Amino acid sequence: MIIEPIDGGESAKRAIVPGIIAQHRGRAFHYYPELPLDATVAYHQEVALHQLRAEGVEAFSIRATSSANESEGFVILGPRDWESEALGIRAGFVGPLMVDESSPHADVFREALLARALDRLKARELTHITIRIDMEEIALLHLLERKGFVTLDAVQHWTLPLANHTNPTTDDRETAGATGVDYRPWQDTDIPALRDIAKTAYRTDRLHADPSIDASRADAAYAAWIENSCRGLDDAVFVASCGSDVMGFMTVRLNRGAERHFNRLVAKIWLVGVAEQARGQGIGRGLIRTTVDWCRSAGAAFVEVGTQLRNDAALRLYARCGFVPINSVLALRALLPTAEHHP
Repeated sequence: MIIEPIDGGESAKRAIVPGIIAQHRGRAFHYYPELPLDATVAYHQEVALHQLRAEGVEAFSIRATSSANESEGFVILGPRDWESEALGIRAGFVGPLMVDESSPHADVFREALLARALDRLKARELTHITIRIDMEEIALLHLLERKGFVTLDAVQHWTLPLANHTNPTTDDRETAGATGVDYRPWQDTDIPALRDIAKTAYRTDRLHADPSIDASRADAAYAAWIENSCRGLDDAVFVASCGSDVMGFMTVRLNRGAERHFNRLVAKIWLVGVAEQARGQGIGRGLIRTTVDWCRSAGAAFVEVGTQLRNDAALRLYARCGFVPINSVLALRALLPTAEHHP
């Protein structure tokens, strides 16, 4: 068995084999049957190659023998710089980890690649390691559990196809949102209120589910995240306000890579937050209506969103607004010991 570093460029293209991606249950956009398989594979390969260009990111490929013509699996790993700074931890990631599932050595490849990734992260003193996997990656899930990973959250992803979707009229209180509320793009003066809402809006997420992360640091991370979204991380941020009171927010980002590969623009809602005193008043529905209108005007074919499976209120909201479930992913975390230092 041969494990080799992937250096980038043509080497990376040979290692990140389209045939392996095509088998992968967590392949991006596999849940849209109208999208050609080769296009979704090419998109996923482009995302992986882009990931490899980030500072500090490494990758390894695996083959059964030196005579094998191409890679039979690969893994990508590296630091999570923003989380390290925001949470005061030494954060890293693993993934994707893909192997040729048709190979009789698939389980051996998977375990060897994970071991190499964890060894590299440990050597770099990255100790708080996370990975996201599709819920159908059962073999990988069981391997991660054996290696000390614990599940932090499960996220249900939803999509809203816009071709035949019509937003409800403002008379439809059940789906249109609260009356007397203004839905508009964010302004600089909203930032303090948005940060305050973000500090209390998330409780079922992986950061708050992780006992190794201080809850106040997790709150502060979301406050920083919403400000970053306003400052350019996302393409649009919409605010619900009543007079001078900010009551909620929703952020959305356009996936231009999907547009290049599929000739269809996909928008994704990233952050949703409603002030504690404003919950249950239809603010979320109004924000969805506003965001969907903006996505349609931007030319999006689909609007996607994800929420924790424990968040019953959000699941009901997206179903009422016409979203349909497409897949589910798990977030897992392991705590690695620091590498030993010898004088």
